[in-house]
Amino acid sequence: MMSTSAEAFIQAPCLPISEPGHFAFEDEQRLDWHFIPRARKGIPFKDLDPAQRLLGNALLGAGLGQRGAHTSGRPS
Repeated sequence: MMSTSAEAFIQAPCLPISEPGHFAFEDEQRLDWHFIPRARKGIPFKDLDPAQRLLGNALLGAGLGQRGAHTSGRPS
């Protein structure tokens, strides 16, 4: 389920080319996952349109599970 959600998010036709929704496995951004608020590379969730947010929420829900998604305030 997570791989299906990730593929749907990455393949979303409306993601801007200049701000990829993913990074290569070798990219150091992969390790920059902590929650400290600051500028980051990539697309801020708040900048996604409703269709992209739906795909992003599906991906987060797949990774968090029902309880985690509920706790985070995101739909699963």
